[in-house]
Amino acid sequence: MLTSYARRCKQLDMEPARIILTFTPCGSEKTLEFMKWLGISVPEATSYRILDADQPLKESIKICYTNLQMILESCAELDLPLGLNIESLTNRKEEIDAAIQLYSLLRARMELALSERAIGL
Repeated sequence: MLTSYARRCKQLDMEPARIILTFTPCGSEKTLEFMKWLGISVPEATSYRILDADQPLKESIKICYTNLQMILESCAELDLPLGLNIESLTNRKEEIDAAIQLYSLLRARMELALSERAIGL
């Protein structure tokens, strides 16, 4: 989708709008069910990976980080302005804390990607 959007903007000679990537940590089956109710598509394998983990929130953060890394790597040459939105979908303190931790990790990864791009890596 991002590649198609970047191509279309280039064809129309227009600047692409900022694309906001939303991530949310998930630490329980109840949160996962709520996410699905909201319309968030979570692959079955990902659900099992989170729910079967010894530390579901930590596993969820790993998945979000890996997903952002893959997005950044695949979009590195597209010159798309990307932004982050990190949300906690529950009022459970551990999930709110995980969202704060996730924000810090993903923000640092985005900043690294910008630095890499600036020096041509």
